[in-house]
Amino acid sequence: MENTLRKFRAPLFADWGSDVSAALAYVAQLSSASAEGPAINTAAHVLLNTVINAVDKMLAATSPEKLAIIELINAQIDTWAENELGQKMDEMLDSKIDSWMDNNLSDCMDNYDIDDRVGNWMDDNLTDRLSGLTMEIVCK
Repeated sequence: MENTLRKFRAPLFADWGSDVSAALAYVAQLSSASAEGPAINTAAHVLLNTVINAVDKMLAATSPEKLAIIELINAQIDTWAENELGQKMDEMLDSKIDSWMDNNLSDCMDNYDIDDRVGNWMDDNLTDRLSGLTMEIVCK
């Protein structure tokens, strides 16, 4: 994985290695010596938050190596499933899911009346909540 932040390195300036706490303490020390200290401190923390977001984005990105490994694993699984089970894994899973839905959801959906469910919920929940409300009409 390439560090895309490296292009922003400023060789004219030192660093604190990887000790972020020490670097922030240094910023606080320098900013306290200036009338613009709060602005400097704010700018440093905005920069740090931005760098953290950039690092998170780099770490979350899928590398070409990971994609190649996933592709190889999927190919091996498909080959095994086709040789051992007579069909590709995706096809087998699709048929299993379709079968489960046919066997389990159709009965539930046939007996499910959304109007009754909403009406029951309103009866159970709204009556008590609305009964405590008072309305006052004010004319000006």
